[in-house]
Amino acid sequence: MATLQDIADRAEVAVSTVSRVLNGRPEARVTDEVRKRILAVADDLGYRPNAYARGLANGRGGQIVLAFWSASSHYSARRVAAIEQSLRHGQRPVMSIDAASVPRGPGPLLDLLGTQLPDAIVLIGGSFTADEMAEVVSHLHSRRVRCIVADLPWDVPADAPCDTVRADRDQGAALQMNHLLDLGHRHIGFVSLTNLTGRLRGYERALEAGSISERYIAPLDPAVQYGNYPLLGPLARSQTREMLERNPQVTALVCGTDVLALAAMQGLQELGLGVPDDLSVVGYDNDVWTEFLPVPLTTVEHPLDDISHEVKRILAARLGGDDLPWQRIALDYRLIDRASTGRPSGRR
Repeated sequence: MATLQDIADRAEVAVSTVSRVLNGRPEARVTDEVRKRILAVADDLGYRPNAYARGLANGRGGQIVLAFWSASSHYSARRVAAIEQSLRHGQRPVMSIDAASVPRGPGPLLDLLGTQLPDAIVLIGGSFTADEMAEVVSHLHSRRVRCIVADLPWDVPADAPCDTVRADRDQGAALQMNHLLDLGHRHIGFVSLTNLTGRLRGYERALEAGSISERYIAPLDPAVQYGNYPLLGPLARSQTREMLERNPQVTALVCGTDVLALAAMQGLQELGLGVPDDLSVVGYDNDVWTEFLPVPLTTVEHPLDDISHEVKRILAARLGGDDLPWQRIALDYRLIDRASTGRPSGRR
């Protein structure tokens, strides 16, 4: 790997002059001819600056940290992997840390990062509230760490010193509902954890817009963790059965995740009901296995690739000195229309 000394020897200048030119420092008072010669030699030798070493000299880690609090579910793991892969295409080293066991708040996180703070940190904190995340980024900002909050289910306060990129959960739930309403369903059940509030808002608002008063909700205990499938699956299956036994007029179900949709479909099977002949079912997230079910699942696709792209774009701008106002980006879901939905049959 080429060094500053190699460049200086070939360009016939001092090492200090090479350093000033390559770092873009204003005190690098050299002629255009010398500057172009140094840059040409650096390019010819394939020189790449060592951001980590430069950061250590300034008392910083020089790298990007990706900190996440939840990768217990398949979707959460996909989200972390997508953002991590995008960041690793840059020139700075990336360090990923699972902070799930760290107590909430900025202090424990700073302790985890250690004495060498990163230049930037991407926070994926599904278990943090908006105010808790705002407190974390405020402390990091005061230590000159650039922060991006990626895909928190809710947005942080407007004055929080960070950029945010997330999927619009309300819009995703509205896609589910509008698809069923367009098919002619009016008695629609809701199967989800009660703390997935964006899903519930989308369900309620779509019914209100259609002047539909009936609500059929199978509430799942929020104390059950999102990725705890051994508890979550049987609970969703039994709650779906109970709701349908009480409300035989229901012709369709919207579910808070694809796993919940699968559990609900098992509950339907136990009742002797078919999908979509007796009930239509819509999932949420478009997990990779949903198209391979005996009845491929209609679902809404989380914009993981778009989130990863926006995180990378914003991070590059911030590290390049962009001081524009904080960005608040909400990205749309996409409906994946498969075989689990159809028009109400009236068979029930």
